[in-house]
Amino acid sequence: VTMMSSAVAARKAATRLPFSKQWLSIRHSSARAASASLTTVEGDDSHMHNGWAASLLAIAAATTVTTVIGTTTATPTLAEAREDIEEEEESTRILNWSGTHHVDLAPGTYHEPETQLELEALVADAYRKGQHIRPVGSALSPNGLAFDSRGMVCLSNLDKIVEINKDEMTVTVQAGARVSQVLDALRPHGLTLPNLASIAEQQIGGFVSVGAHGTGALIPPCDEFVTALTIVTPSENGVVKMTEATHGQLFRLARLGLGGLGILSEVTLKVIPAHRLVEQTSVLSRSEAKKQLPTLLKRHKHIRYMWVPYEDCA
Repeated sequence: VTMMSSAVAARKAATRLPFSKQWLSIRHSSARAASASLTTVEGDDSHMHNGWAASLLAIAAATTVTTVIGTTTATPTLAEAREDIEEEEESTRILNWSGTHHVDLAPGTYHEPETQLELEALVADAYRKGQHIRPVGSALSPNGLAFDSRGMVCLSNLDKIVEINKDEMTVTVQAGARVSQVLDALRPHGLTLPNLASIAEQQIGGFVSVGAHGTGALIPPCDEFVTALTIVTPSENGVVKMTEATHGQLFRLARLGLGGLGILSEVTLKVIPAHRLVEQTSVLSRSEAKKQLPTLLKRHKHIRYMWVPYEDCA
């Protein structure tokens, strides 16, 4: 149930970048970045205001491979990956999409690894030195859960669609892949994700690990659709591949770990057949909206209210 006045919509549009832009705003301070001091990285929005605060998910191999997407490139050594980490010399400011929180990071404390090996080296190096490192997705959240001035990592470069398995009805992706990318890859196969919103620019890692819940009363939160994951841990165990069969309750905790147990690098999700939705928009008074809520929740797969400020309507 959606209604927004043009004046309210105009004010809302003025407070953020257009959908075609990325809402994770990153400002670098260095000579190398002087010509482009403000860049935008893949960001996301969704009516699941759960903050993609923590990033990053993962994979355990599916039993049958039906479609493999992407190419293989030469993999650097662990030593080379560590050298790349140490070469970072920029200070960085990260602003969330709504502009309510920002964080300043000293040179060498904000990272965007480009390979799985580089991510592993980054986490291992932080563990060895006793340094803090916090995963962040697209910084959609209106809170600052994923912001940590001591160190942060974003997986926006790790965004491959690894496998679409129509036999198992699963898709495996790197944690930095945006929901929109996953949907585009699934569409030619007549598949889609079980839970999504009208805006789909959130990274899968954050989308899942914060338990984004959507707008339907009977639709489980997104972490419930995870069947396997790979997590890069700050421990002697290093990279751990997990499923419910192999790790039980620990797997359920890891898929909703908010970045606190390690950095999710790949995730396998259940998919469903693609389908169409019919959207109905109406205007109700606040009292009517409250009274009709139980009925509307039973009648519709999805429902949302948008209150019109200074008006007795939604």
